[in-house]
Formats: sequence, C-alpha cells, structure tokens
Amino acid sequence: MSNPGSHAIPTDRGPVEAQASTTDRPLEGFIPRSGAGLPFGILGVSSTQPPDKPHTRIDFQFSRAAFKSSKIPFQVPYPVPFRLLGDERKGWIDTTYLARDGRLRIARGNKGTVFILAKDDPPAS
Repeated sequence: MSNPGSHAIPTDRGPVEAQASTTDRPLEGFIPRSGAGLPFGILGVSSTQPPDKPHTRIDFQFSRAAFKSSKIPFQVPYPVPFRLLGDERKGWIDTTYLARDGRLRIARGNKGTVFILAKDDPPAS
C-alpha cells in the first residue's frame, strides 16, 4: 500500500547508454562547445553562460548512443549521426549538488535540462 500523494516511479523507460569524450577523458580530438548552436534555435539554444563556480562544469562530446531495455535482448542504436552534427553533439553540465559520498549528482545542462545522476554499484569481484 502506498502513502497518499506518493507516486510510483517506472523503472524501465528504456535508458540511453552513451559514449562521450570529456576534457579529462578524451576519446577523440575534443574541443568544448563554443557557441549557442544552430540559427533560429534549431535543436535548442545552448547557454553560453560561464559556470557559477570554478570546477563545477563538465564539457562533453557524444560519439555514439543506444537505447537499452529489459524487454529486448539487444541495444537499439540511437538514430543520430553524431559526427555530422559538429558542435550540436557537444554540451556541458554544471553540477549544482554533489552528495558527500559522491554517488549522487544533480546537474543542469547547456540547454536547461536538469539531470539526476547516480553511480552504479561497482561490479562484484
């Protein structure tokens, strides 16, 4: 029985697994995003505002992604040609909250999206 006013959170919404370069972990030639994006806000406008505090921004560049689901035994490639998107495949997140144990992070992205990120448990050895 649930408490009044509580909401169940679905656990299988088809998460996306992505590969991205960062300044600290470059997978290919990586230069952080420099502008607001394509003209007329196509694909969303990216903020060019600097971070509120030093060392809170993580710049990234996607190179591939796929949808995962417990309902199918394979990953479905994300239908985006990242290499053709130039700066549109690049972005950043600013950490606004980091738990003391480092396992939970709340961040805002360059297009205004709020992310709640949790580290997976390390694999059992």
